[in-house]
Amino acid sequence: MIRLLDLHTMDTATPKHMSSRWILFASLLALFPLTAFADTSDIQPKAYVPLPVTKGAVWISPTGSDVVGTGTQARPFYSPGRASASGTMIVAMPGRYREFGVITQGGTATSPLVVRAASGTVEFALQDAHLPARIETSHVRLEGLTLTGEELGTAGTCLQIGPELSDIELAQVRFTHCKTAIAAGANWNHGTLKDVTISDIDTIGIDCSSACSHQRWNRVLLQHIGTESTSGTAITVSEGSTDIRIRDLTVRDSMGDGALFKGSKPSLTNTFFTQISGTALTLNHGGFVGHTQIETASKGLIARIDTNLVIERSLFHALSPQAVPFAIADTDSTDEHGHLLLAWSRFDVPTDSLNLGSAQSHHEIVLNGDVFWFRTTGKVRLPGGDTISLRSIADDERVIKHEESLFYSGSPIDGDLFSPLFTGGETTRNEDNSRTITTGSLIQGTHEDPPYVLGQNQRVHLFANAEQQDRWYPYRNEVTTIGIEPFGTLLRGLDVTEPPGTLVKARSRAPVYLVTAPNQLRWITSEALASLYAGPRWNTTILELPDAYLTHYQEDKPITSASDLEDDDVLRQLADPADLFDEPAT
Repeated sequence: MIRLLDLHTMDTATPKHMSSRWILFASLLALFPLTAFADTSDIQPKAYVPLPVTKGAVWISPTGSDVVGTGTQARPFYSPGRASASGTMIVAMPGRYREFGVITQGGTATSPLVVRAASGTVEFALQDAHLPARIETSHVRLEGLTLTGEELGTAGTCLQIGPELSDIELAQVRFTHCKTAIAAGANWNHGTLKDVTISDIDTIGIDCSSACSHQRWNRVLLQHIGTESTSGTAITVSEGSTDIRIRDLTVRDSMGDGALFKGSKPSLTNTFFTQISGTALTLNHGGFVGHTQIETASKGLIARIDTNLVIERSLFHALSPQAVPFAIADTDSTDEHGHLLLAWSRFDVPTDSLNLGSAQSHHEIVLNGDVFWFRTTGKVRLPGGDTISLRSIADDERVIKHEESLFYSGSPIDGDLFSPLFTGGETTRNEDNSRTITTGSLIQGTHEDPPYVLGQNQRVHLFANAEQQDRWYPYRNEVTTIGIEPFGTLLRGLDVTEPPGTLVKARSRAPVYLVTAPNQLRWITSEALASLYAGPRWNTTILELPDAYLTHYQEDKPITSASDLEDDDVLRQLADPADLFDEPAT
């Protein structure tokens, strides 16, 4: 963070970058250097914006016919099920449809079948047919549709995905008033959800109870799951499911549980759980949780460690004195090779004890970061069942502490609820007319200068181009102009590299790499592994970079097996500049 005094002066001369003649108007804040003090706001799915209709599209209409229709705009079919036999681009005219049908003929890995809205609201009112929308073939994308059972006396499933399918994508799709919104059959592989809203569901929002693997969910909102008489679950993922990566998930206002992951090591980033009557988040085999906020009136995160459980830059906050925001399950039996890593997070625990292990646990506890904070003054249970005073945990030899990590216990200061969700930094105006600018903000000296990322230790970092800036900041691109003189006091740090999780290659060379840290690459050694990671159209997601750009990275060990894709550095895909540029101060 920097604190900037507004002097309302501007030097219009062309600056020599980082000249020593400029005056320093910044001071680092010692507490929470990587997080912004602010109320957390969940990230909403983006609205659907239809693209122009391409030549050769197959049309459907609420006034069309599956019997005499031909699929043209003048003589459309009625249902996607019928239209799917006539082409791979199905365009739905706006209106209310009484059934969806069964899609039995899909596209290919390079050209999926697409069912999309032409404009306006396209609603499949499944209560009329008393049948769910069904997909029974691979390589299908639904886009800009609403599936509802609102008027059905006994709600049913809205979307049934058949067993043994791959490459099913839902984008800007809305589900409402279903018993189950999405019911996946056994072995659903390479599922993609983007900007999906699920609301007013009786039992289960997303049901992967028969194994779902290689799932990529981004900007998903689930709300009003369960009823006063029926306890629901927003997300359930079964044992045997692998490689689940979720970003920008909001689960709120639900009667029952939030998300239950029985399968191995999911990765959850920018997730938000609030007003859930049961357990907000259950992890049965560890995983990665970053930039997550859980507000609970009952149980927050209940987990078994397995090999590793990583909690970074997250907030676990109680809404009632009886709540248990965080605990390792009593059934955990992790051996000495397992790790519980807690970093830059706050655990607001009002109960008398905190479970960081069970009587059968033997994992290590690692503290990393500047703040690790509890409200409780009670006991902490360690692996093996021993209990110690909370105040003595920082000195216990069984707890590994990184060299500069700090541990705080006791009562928090009023107003110190920080936002773990990535919003690109914060700029706030203080009472003395100064501004506080947090790490991760976009700043510039004058309006003519390119934007830089404010990193750590008074450094700023330049983007390669506007497209790279958009990959880092998909939701917010506000740039704060601070003036030439204060900007000139900052040091030029490393240039910004691609966000973690991006596939890149050099223009003149064939190998494809996965970015796993701001300046770290891992070679993906086969097309099969690239497909496992990024789906069947993985080669369309690769960024080709000038050869010179790859010199900004360091190459780490290659990815040679599917198990390598569950390594901690691959799971830690936090696209947050506040975490990236930890260069030593000079």
